[in-house]
Amino acid sequence: MVIDPTAWVLARALTGFCFAGLFMVVESWLNGVATPATRGRILSVYGMTGLMAGIGGQLLFAGVDPTGFKGFCIIGIIIAFALVPIALTRATPPRDVGRGARIGLMALYRQVPFGPVITLLCGMTNSAFFALGPVYAKQHGFDTVGIAIFMACATLGGFLLAWPLGWLSDRLDRRIVVIAAAIAAAASMLALITFLPTNASRLTLSLCVALFGGTVVPTYSVVMAYVNDAVGKSEFVAASGCLLLVNGVGSAIGPVIAGIAMSTWQHGLGYTLMTAQIMIAVWGLYRVTREAPHEHKGAFLVEPPVPVATTLAPAHLGSD
Repeated sequence: MVIDPTAWVLARALTGFCFAGLFMVVESWLNGVATPATRGRILSVYGMTGLMAGIGGQLLFAGVDPTGFKGFCIIGIIIAFALVPIALTRATPPRDVGRGARIGLMALYRQVPFGPVITLLCGMTNSAFFALGPVYAKQHGFDTVGIAIFMACATLGGFLLAWPLGWLSDRLDRRIVVIAAAIAAAASMLALITFLPTNASRLTLSLCVALFGGTVVPTYSVVMAYVNDAVGKSEFVAASGCLLLVNGVGSAIGPVIAGIAMSTWQHGLGYTLMTAQIMIAVWGLYRVTREAPHEHKGAFLVEPPVPVATTLAPAHLGSD
């Protein structure tokens, strides 16, 4: 409620820190209580719930005045309700989840170079799009409802394509799936840039952004699955923490780079996102030529793109 850029920066940093902790606790808890027979279903429900919440969060933008206090009140009520089942549950936390297993970021990079680099670029892409996408849509004539639908389509695309991409990654080299998804994302963003100046229909633009979201949102899940194939079971929680850290770094610098690009070029956001996806494809192709695919594959699990999968942007430009 304090309209001050410094306060917003500090609040956003604190929010990101807390979200990272929340995701680590939830994911390690679920991994600890799940059995091999139920882990896929349990974590899939968790991931799909996160994506559906992303859609709901964007659509909430269409029903409230972003310059008023009602949206903050609704979000506060939702957070309060979320604490109720935690306060009432009698479940005890699992013990010895990843205890004793340590793996540093550099050690993880040496073991599986594909993972950290792609995770960094995924964080940059998702954070830049979901933080600045509303501003980008506003600059090109979308009203408040149109912005909400525009952003929700991206998350809906990720929701719909998460399982098909995961199914493919279970049967093919996961790196090939990531490369193909990056190429499709770059192509859909190029189409979006091409169509926007021509007053294309909202349906065409929504389909483009849905394809973009459908190819960038699940990429983090595929990368996590690939890293999980490479590390030992006792190291997965530690490896997940490393990926979360790298993803957070990418999420922090992505909007900064994209914001500078938007101030320089009309389609600066689109150019930034295309560049990131091309870099994913290039790095993926390079790693394919340098190392053989993993023979053992664990089950694919849908993970929400953390920690900035949903961002409500005020209607006026340059905010949040």
